Amino acid sequence: MNKQRISLTLFFAGCVGGALYFSPFLQSPFLKLSQSIKLVYLNQIQSFNQSVTEHVNQKNTILRLQRENRYYERELLTMHQVADEYRNVLREQNSSIKTLPVIGLVRTISYVRMGDPHKLWLEMDHFDPKQVYG
Repeated sequence: MNKQRISLTLFFAGCVGGALYFSPFLQSPFLKLSQSIKLVYLNQIQSFNQSVTEHVNQKNTILRLQRENRYYERELLTMHQVADEYRNVLREQNSSIKTLPVIGLVRTISYVRMGDPHKLWLEMDHFDPKQVYG
């Protein structure tokens, strides 16, 4: 009786295994489940590795950002000096050129012609057709 149960169980297990192996209809749910488990596992591993890397590289990142900050401070001082010299030249020449341009953010949609990077179609929030945009 016991041998008969074991052989019957093995027979049904073989049938189920064969059906799973040869039938794409039965394979798809198992494949989707295993794929989702694998994706969750890989995403967790990637997240863990990224957090460890960020933690380890904090010192280097802070030092790099401090160097960049010093560089940009020097550039800002240089730009202020150039702007002062420019205003002095304009004042000496009695120029009425507007020196404070109005700047706005735009989004590039596409090129006007393929391969011509000098002309672009732009999307602007507040477009005034009477105004000249440079």
